Amino acid sequence: MSADAGQIRLSAYVRFIVLFAIVFVAIVIDPLLILNTLDFSTSNFEMNLPLGFVAVPFTALTVVGFVNAVNLSDGINGQ
Repeated sequence: MSADAGQIRLSAYVRFIVLFAIVFVAIVIDPLLILNTLDFSTSNFEMNLPLGFVAVPFTALTVVGFVNAVNLSDGINGQ
């Protein structure tokens, strides 16, 4: 029996699009996931950067980036 039994092979592009769709659905279901501001602070400096209308795409890109980073680091590469 093959190790690939029961798996569906998708191209990287299709997996990327499907992951973006899943993240957007998660954001619609729970808007608290949206990164509305980026906060930077050190011992003598503090800055808050509101994201405004780019908050949802930035959040989606950040989540997809983290998922892909973990996917590449675990050595399985989406399989």
